[in-house]
Amino acid sequence: MQELDPAVLFAVFYEMFGLWLWLLVVVTPLVLLALVALLVAERRIYGKRLAWCLLFGLVGGVVAEIIVVQASASGYADAGGPVDWVLIELIFLAGWFSALVVFYTLVGWWQHLRSRVAIATA
Repeated sequence: MQELDPAVLFAVFYEMFGLWLWLLVVVTPLVLLALVALLVAERRIYGKRLAWCLLFGLVGGVVAEIIVVQASASGYADAGGPVDWVLIELIFLAGWFSALVVFYTLVGWWQHLRSRVAIATA
């Protein structure tokens, strides 16, 4: 392969993940939109929440590794060169970041809406 073609990458991802890929394509923009709306509503990033989300991201990275190993039918013993190990690390980082964003968004909206209800009932 001489050049990076998005259609080929999509075909590879579709072969690996099947219908789960369409779920990711739909859910990803929705989560990012919810995160942006949360940041606009709160007008700041909460450090304590972010710290917990960073820890939860580690779980997301491990889950991403497990999913990709199961989907690709190859293991870590098959990693031969440095590029393979860089790809493994990139997969972990993608899972870590995805879990970080999802968890921060869910917990943020939960706390934000809960505080609004508490203010309304007081």
